[in-house]
Amino acid sequence: MAQTCHAGLLSPARVVENPLSSLLRSMWLTGRAAAVIQSGPAPRNPVMEHALIIGASGGIGGAVAGALRDRGVTVTSLSRRDDGLDVTDESSVERCLGALEPGFDLVFVATGALELDGQRPEKTLRHLTGAAMAAQFALNCIGPALVMKHALRLLPRDRRAVFAALSARVGSIGDNRLGGWYSYRTAKAALNQMLHTGAVELARTHPQAICVALHPGTVETPLTRRYAAGHPTVTPAAAAAHLLGVIDGLALHFYTRPRDATWEDKGPALGFPESEWASTLDHTLEMDEFITRHSAIMDKYDPEKRVMLAVDEWGTWYDPEP
Repeated sequence: MAQTCHAGLLSPARVVENPLSSLLRSMWLTGRAAAVIQSGPAPRNPVMEHALIIGASGGIGGAVAGALRDRGVTVTSLSRRDDGLDVTDESSVERCLGALEPGFDLVFVATGALELDGQRPEKTLRHLTGAAMAAQFALNCIGPALVMKHALRLLPRDRRAVFAALSARVGSIGDNRLGGWYSYRTAKAALNQMLHTGAVELARTHPQAICVALHPGTVETPLTRRYAAGHPTVTPAAAAAHLLGVIDGLALHFYTRPRDATWEDKGPALGFPESEWASTLDHTLEMDEFITRHSAIMDKYDPEKRVMLAVDEWGTWYDPEP
């Protein structure tokens, strides 16, 4: 099936236990697991010979293309600036991708924009316009959707292949605590849903495929310059290394709840009884079963152990304190 990786848990030879990066935290994967972008030891790379980068003239796209070439990967680059590719125009997407032969191990969509036609992200509903929202959806959601539509024939069916597109943490519905940025947020949220839905269909024809939406962090590019103040940033080269590290492997999250209850009743972070100390430790031991089961699944599909699994988020989760 189309998945974030082979699905699941790992053998000891695969495990890289890594503390959470305070710099790059969120990422949405469209298969059977969720991961965060993390730093740390690089995995042993799965075989990748040919990659297609859409938006290669941008900061992140160019850095990803360069990093892949440094690995010896043959990279095909497409962009509006160099090739006249307009991802919001299906005839343009069809023309550019239709000229390519199948066999790409990676299709990476690095297009997108925070500001369009001078329209800055909205701080309030009063600033929202239909035209600005439509423009955001056209570039940040419809564009990658059209690329995916015409890129399916370029992905091999008999081996691992990856379709990846840049999303953004602000597209997360559950993580939205600040509000604002209406058009950009909703376009990225729509992109996440589109990729998740596309992964379901992709699984039927490309059983080893991976379909993933990536959050690159706040990268030092013209897109973020105006909004990066007060936020940690990374260079395009560092972001490319992190992004490719995620594509190369699978990250596992495991959260321990003190109570045998629902996620809506996890238990308090303060003032809990002694019994919840014990239950927390008991639930923590479930990690051993996760590792064993994931190991069996990954060993079946990847006996050469090319794909790393990083346990990069593991801890307790409590109810918010009032």
